[in-house]
Amino acid sequence: MSSDEIIEGAVKGILDWSLDQIKSFATKLKDKKLAFIQDEKTIGIVKEQYRSGEL
Repeated sequence: MSSDEIIEGAVKGILDWSLDQIKSFATKLKDKKLAFIQDEKTIGIVKEQYRSGEL
């Protein structure tokens, strides 16, 4: 097996996995099974952690 075949297989695997994840995300969003943070206090904490580099 050549390195080109290995690379091609790896890229195809990653793309297939990504497509499955996107489909799953879209289905959850459509079915209202995906929750977003609505609590202002929690949003503030996450923003602070993001800015500080903790995340």
